[in-house]
Amino acid sequence: MTKINENINEFIDDIPDSGVIFGIDWGGRDCGLAVSNEEQSFALPFDVYNNIDSDNKTLIEDLVKLFNNKRSVAVVIGYPINSQGKPTEMSKRVKDFASKLGEQITTPILLYDERHTTQLARISLGSSGLSRKNKKKRLDSVASSFILNEVISSISRRRNKDTKVIYE
Repeated sequence: MTKINENINEFIDDIPDSGVIFGIDWGGRDCGLAVSNEEQSFALPFDVYNNIDSDNKTLIEDLVKLFNNKRSVAVVIGYPINSQGKPTEMSKRVKDFASKLGEQITTPILLYDERHTTQLARISLGSSGLSRKNKKKRLDSVASSFILNEVISSISRRRNKDTKVIYE
């Protein structure tokens, strides 16, 4: 079973300096995915998977295959909390999903505050020129890219802070 973190600093300590990181915006019906580049400097929307089972079994099987195929080094899952910073009913479902996924993979998992990412994704897609149907289809993957890019920014800041620069 893999380690599931809610502390970003512990997560950063557990992951290598390079390799693909996947972001997940999990929902009861759809699961939006984002992927980082090998250098972990940015993330892009990747795909949306349908969650056809109430127990997430098929979704997790598909994700495990994808993560193995792409040699993922870590996974970031959007963690829904309310405006007061408290877990919600959906938070419990996301934790359950993360636990089930963690039983099938060995890479670290981070549960990361996803507040406002869906709204940011809607704004981002608003002027995209896509049809309403295509915007809705891409919403979760765009939201997951916002989540993953926030984490990547934190990783970059932490690693740059830990690196001492010597000037001559």
